[in-house]
Amino acid sequence: MVWFAHGLKTSVNALINNASQLSNFPLGNPKNMIGMDPPECINAGAIYGHSSMINGLKARIEKETGSKYTVVLTGGNSDYVKDYIDKDIIVDQNLIFYGLNELYKNI
Repeated sequence: MVWFAHGLKTSVNALINNASQLSNFPLGNPKNMIGMDPPECINAGAIYGHSSMINGLKARIEKETGSKYTVVLTGGNSDYVKDYIDKDIIVDQNLIFYGLNELYKNI
């Protein structure tokens, strides 16, 4: 089964670009669930929210299909959420490049 979700940075950029009072901030591993200033709060919400989305979707898919699945995280920001995904996880930041290479070789 293959299922895709938007990336962490895509989500954060959409929030910042559509909320005029928010400014960009560096992503990082949150120190706490509840931040002490807007950048900490947005970062924690982004990291914990994104990992909760992945955990929740995996649980729903497994319940619906009756099968177990492995989450494959790709992209440069996958390191931020990997520690918050429940289990059965593979992190491959370069997976897209492997696929593009295969396409190139078959042209």
